[in-house]
Amino acid sequence: MRQPNIPVQTPAKRVKNFHEVELGFSKRQAMEEARRCPQCTNPKCVAGCPLGVDIPGFIRSIREGDFLRALQKVRENNNLAGFCGRLCSAPCEQACILNEEKNVQAIGIRALERFAFDHGQSKVRQIFNAESTNQTNKKVAVVGSGPAGLVVAAQLAEDGHAVTVFETFEKSGGFLNYGVPEFRLPKKVLDNEIDYVKSLGVEIKNLSFIGRTHSIEELFSSGYNAIVLTTGAGIPKPCGLSRQEASGVYFAQEFLMRVNFAGGHLILRPAEPFALGEKVVVLGCGELAVDSARVAVRFGKNVMVVHSSTEEDMKVSQEQKQQAKEEGVRFEILAEPVELCVDEQNHVKGIKCLRLDFADAGEKGEWKLIPVKDSEFIIEADTVILAGESKVNSYIAKLTQGLKVDSQERFYRKKDQAQTSAKNIFAAGAAALGPANFIEVLSDSKNVSNQIDLFLRRDGE
Repeated sequence: MRQPNIPVQTPAKRVKNFHEVELGFSKRQAMEEARRCPQCTNPKCVAGCPLGVDIPGFIRSIREGDFLRALQKVRENNNLAGFCGRLCSAPCEQACILNEEKNVQAIGIRALERFAFDHGQSKVRQIFNAESTNQTNKKVAVVGSGPAGLVVAAQLAEDGHAVTVFETFEKSGGFLNYGVPEFRLPKKVLDNEIDYVKSLGVEIKNLSFIGRTHSIEELFSSGYNAIVLTTGAGIPKPCGLSRQEASGVYFAQEFLMRVNFAGGHLILRPAEPFALGEKVVVLGCGELAVDSARVAVRFGKNVMVVHSSTEEDMKVSQEQKQQAKEEGVRFEILAEPVELCVDEQNHVKGIKCLRLDFADAGEKGEWKLIPVKDSEFIIEADTVILAGESKVNSYIAKLTQGLKVDSQERFYRKKDQAQTSAKNIFAAGAAALGPANFIEVLSDSKNVSNQIDLFLRRDGE
């Protein structure tokens, strides 16, 4: 048996709007899929979930028609169910015992988690409406309101601490708000989850740039017992190509941020965030690249993703690749960009590439990709989006005595600890891990929260 097909907008319709592509299970589909769950005594799916969600428990509640209870079960171990049901890579599904059976597909756990949120969150305030009582008399400042910051804030608030989140931008959510397209994460879902975190007693102060509007020292002087850095890893790294400064060349982070600032979630097709040519080429092989390509398609552009790996090696889900192809995005694989070509006005006009192929690496018998002789070719482009690697936003380390970063500019953490090199300062999520997938960020942030709670109860002064 297979998972039910999740309803989606047709390609012809969705390329003309920024509404969510996947529409989610209907109640009938969700109930049917929940009944497929074998309710294992020792569930491998739970062991495979980095957050330890009681997967059989919340699925059982869906099977019984209690969608609010299903969401409550998820929230016991995951405060951001609305995000995970849409953005998680679902390692739990890879661990599902049904994968061991012939012609049987794993339970659609991620889709069921989304269903639990979509159908349970409207009633969730009846249960989760507590105000923080600061039972421990300890105060925590969280720097950044992205996924890591929200996890840390919610969990520490539930542990009884007074938590304030400081966010640089006008709106909360970090890259979830400014970097993930509306068609993958609707703003109403983001807003609902942020409201849920606030309902636990968390205060979020926007337009608060720690390092400028407030210093770390000022936060400690204000009575905070611990500070948690959750600044993410959204700073683009130069990709090594010459002429990156040419007109018509953008970093993907900048491109997606400008689209969200332009209000892509408010109207069907927002105005272009800046001048885009008709031939858009995106360089990269991850979610950043595919998201950028799919956004460009929605502006009516001819879009190609160029990357030096195989399609199987792309760091993006099969569903996203398939949806991108249906929307008209083309993929040029095994092509290594070597130079940006510009015209007399220093505007990009193309990308010089080399073909790659597999060759025996030698004695070890391993295969590696090498350039094919005389394979140079040029892809025409009047806009190039660089969706390569990114690095941690570690600006605050330059302004804080004793706060160290490593060679990759990640906040240094003591071995097997969440604390940084500076007293009572912790780091969580991508700020410490570097670029990481969504569920890795949440898992690390949850572990950091547990350590901070123990620290505050034991010796946080």
